[in-house]
Amino acid sequence: MQYFVTGFLLLAGFFFWGSGLAMLVTPRAYRRFAFIFAVPAGLLLQSLVVWAGAHSGFCGTDSYGRASMALPASLLLAAIWRSRRQKCIQRAKFWPLAVLMLVQFLVMVAPLTPGSDGLATVTVGGNDAADYAAGARVFQKFSSHDRSGFMGQAEVVSIGTVDNFFDFWLRTNHFTPSALIALNGSMLGLKPYQLTGLLTITLLTATLPMVFWLARSGFGYRSRTSLLITTIYAFGPINWHAVYNVCTGQILAANAIALLTWCGLVLWRRRNRSAKKWEMTGLLLIAYGLILGSYNFIVVVCLVPVVAVAGGQALWSRLWPQFGRWLLLILVPLSLACLVFWERSTGIVERFVLLGAVSFGWYIPPMGPDGWLGILDGTWLRGYSGWLGVALMVVAGFLILWGVRKGFRRNPTRVFIVCATTLPILFGYAFLEFRAAYYRPNASYDAYKLFCVFYPGLLAGFCLWLEVAAGLVNRRWRMLGLIGGIVVVALNLGGEWRYLYRLNDPSLVADGNLSKLGQIEGLPNVSSINMRLADDWERLWANGFLLRKKQYFEVHTYEGRRATPLRGEWDLVGRFFKFDLPLPADSLHPVEGYTLVRRSSTSFMEAVFSQGWAEIVRDDPAPVSRTRWAAAETASIRLTNPQQVALSLKLHSTLRARSPRDCEIKIGDNVIGQLVLTSKAQEWTQARVVLPPGTSILTFNTFTSADLIGGRLKRPVTIAVDGLDVEVLADPTQP
Repeated sequence: MQYFVTGFLLLAGFFFWGSGLAMLVTPRAYRRFAFIFAVPAGLLLQSLVVWAGAHSGFCGTDSYGRASMALPASLLLAAIWRSRRQKCIQRAKFWPLAVLMLVQFLVMVAPLTPGSDGLATVTVGGNDAADYAAGARVFQKFSSHDRSGFMGQAEVVSIGTVDNFFDFWLRTNHFTPSALIALNGSMLGLKPYQLTGLLTITLLTATLPMVFWLARSGFGYRSRTSLLITTIYAFGPINWHAVYNVCTGQILAANAIALLTWCGLVLWRRRNRSAKKWEMTGLLLIAYGLILGSYNFIVVVCLVPVVAVAGGQALWSRLWPQFGRWLLLILVPLSLACLVFWERSTGIVERFVLLGAVSFGWYIPPMGPDGWLGILDGTWLRGYSGWLGVALMVVAGFLILWGVRKGFRRNPTRVFIVCATTLPILFGYAFLEFRAAYYRPNASYDAYKLFCVFYPGLLAGFCLWLEVAAGLVNRRWRMLGLIGGIVVVALNLGGEWRYLYRLNDPSLVADGNLSKLGQIEGLPNVSSINMRLADDWERLWANGFLLRKKQYFEVHTYEGRRATPLRGEWDLVGRFFKFDLPLPADSLHPVEGYTLVRRSSTSFMEAVFSQGWAEIVRDDPAPVSRTRWAAAETASIRLTNPQQVALSLKLHSTLRARSPRDCEIKIGDNVIGQLVLTSKAQEWTQARVVLPPGTSILTFNTFTSADLIGGRLKRPVTIAVDGLDVEVLADPTQP
């Protein structure tokens, strides 16, 4: 229930923050539709409040978050007063859209609630949530002048002209998502790990009014067609993939680009009006502000669809003076927004340099016409295989082309708008997919992001056939078109049951247990930490929980966390490894499952994964939080003794297998354990192992071929090792 209540509070908060501003800046002709623009306005206003707070020296949103609610309240009162004076109280009815928003929100939140112990953030694979949450804690708890701990650690943080973690979030990383998490967390009394995932779901719900409005008013579709398009968008795997991987910036950018596209189309239609030329300036500022705050580099291409529409018609009809005036009306608000978000604007070049230097994301298969309509199978956006996939692609392609051909006879201007808003983006998408195929596989992720942020307009264009069918004279054909739309919605839902399956037992969870890592900040004897956590998810969250401590990373961990020499006083390890040194003060267990090991101890040693280990196995029949599966017949761990004398160890672990198999455990050439493993967990203890100075290899060997585990994408596994406890004995002769 807490998820639903908090989500409704977030959504209501967005409307409250933006209602007054939307009523004030919406042109009079559209003011009764101000409900549509309330969410983008509210999101920008919240972003601006945090932007101002970050530049004023306040100690985070906790110091001003709730007091800032006076600003939207004042704007709402001013808007109501002006509306009464102008006798413009009439409002449009959007109850079908409101019902759709409610259903979509309930469906997406429901998988998170079973067995939940308080709010948490979960994903099906992406690590962006931990990154956003770290930025949220920066804005929630720190002032812009604070350089304590990790905040001022230039050696690790520096990127381009940025040399501290606070400016990294203002200039380089995605500001607005973290700002929204911070401000709403302060108003609701919640921490970033509790809010990040749920806020992303809420933002997708909050995008639906703008998707509906772009189809209804921008493309001129009927209300029924626009509602069907919005339904496809609400339940489409393309957006669910972004939400359940917590790609918050993409959802915000899609909302903003939909608003920007609508404003550009309306301004071009009203190009011959001499009065109130600047009436769209307020809404354009909202759109540009959200783009610069969330995905600032997208501002380079955000105008492509509307420029294609206006430029194409200007070229055909020789309307160059009108096109020039239109460009001025479009670009002046962009210039103003760039001045407000100056650091974000000047950081665009650095962002592109970073995108070219680092391969972000993961491989996403290219989508055909069926994928454009959201007809995809599974969580990784793959099309259906075999003859079914071919049939769906052919049918989807036929519907799109039929809509263009039939629609051209009835309304060629609308078809031109559809082509101008879709073809340039599809060309960019194809170019990035080409780069993915021949140069850089992760360019497919860039292609997906481009497709996702323009998807409201793309989907409206791809669904022209729905509008054409709705306008046919023959009632049976109209009904057939409606049934076709319902089938597309059903196919979208049919490909998403895998998300619900994955979320039923998610492997990447940030909950109250993980947040206890923050208790390390209160340890006065721990001043600097080497983040030796093997799992990227845990390492990123630990970074956000421990910002008041200096941190060092041995591997590059997202942006702003560069790999450097390990200069920390303590190593933070877990969950697989657990260390106990002879002196209790040298090995601390502040949180269950994690160990702090003092590097200066005379008993200090290291253990890291070497070769033969599988990635996270999500379909483990007996999951344990400390488990790592071996992927081959031999899996190894590198043990390092930096001391001048040998160390005496006691090793303990729990092992199992999917099918019966022999297991031999060795250090170097010495066999230290032999077991017969089954699916039942079996404990193993080696009371005394002598570890000589230097590096030794601990191996887990089996002589039986690997089992296959998983759903559709199976992977080979052999032995499950449920953690390794290492106790360094005080006396090398101690048994």
